[in-house]
Amino acid sequence: MRMNLWNETKSIPISRQMVWEAYQKVRSNQGGAGVDEVSMQEFDADRSKHLYKLWNRMASGSYFPPPVKEVELSEALS
Repeated sequence: MRMNLWNETKSIPISRQMVWEAYQKVRSNQGGAGVDEVSMQEFDADRSKHLYKLWNRMASGSYFPPPVKEVELSEALS
C-alpha cells in the first residue's frame, strides 16, 4: 500500500457537522477568545468562512493547534 499525506496525517474523518456541533458547544458555554485572541463576536462576523477554513484544515490533516498554556512546574507548586 502506497502511503501519502492523506493517510499519514488523517486519523478519523472530520465532518462539517462535527465542526458545527463543536462550535455550538463553545457558543452555548459562552466560550471566549482562544490563543489567537479572536473574540466570539469577531468570529461570528464571518462565521461560515472561519468554520469552513477550520473544517478544511482539520479534515486534510494540516491543522496543528498551538499549545494553549505553558506553566512552569515550580510556579504551579508555589
